[in-house]
Amino acid sequence: PKPKKNVPTPGNPLKSFNWSKLPDAKLHGTIWQELDDTKLYNTMDLHTIDKMFCAYQKNGVQNEGSVEDLRQLGAKPRTKILSVIDGRRAQNCTILLSKLKMSDEEICRAIL
Repeated sequence: PKPKKNVPTPGNPLKSFNWSKLPDAKLHGTIWQELDDTKLYNTMDLHTIDKMFCAYQKNGVQNEGSVEDLRQLGAKPRTKILSVIDGRRAQNCTILLSKLKMSDEEICRAIL
């Protein structure tokens, strides 16, 4: 049997991931079998990960390096977009257009 891995525990509950863990039997011949977990944990900034993915965050408190902070760093003044159709209809049109597999020019020619 494999030795028990020393997985660090977070200080607070974290947001869940929507994936299934690979069983040890399926790790043979993959990169995950060769990975040294302890070396990986030592190089990761677990404190920052803990803060960014905390399940319960107080309102008004921003994490250092959060996605919102990153958005603000690269944020350019945005122009307000005026829409002539409501959001639900726009979303339905986007879904339809993605299913057509045609370029914008081909769609325009087909309609006109």
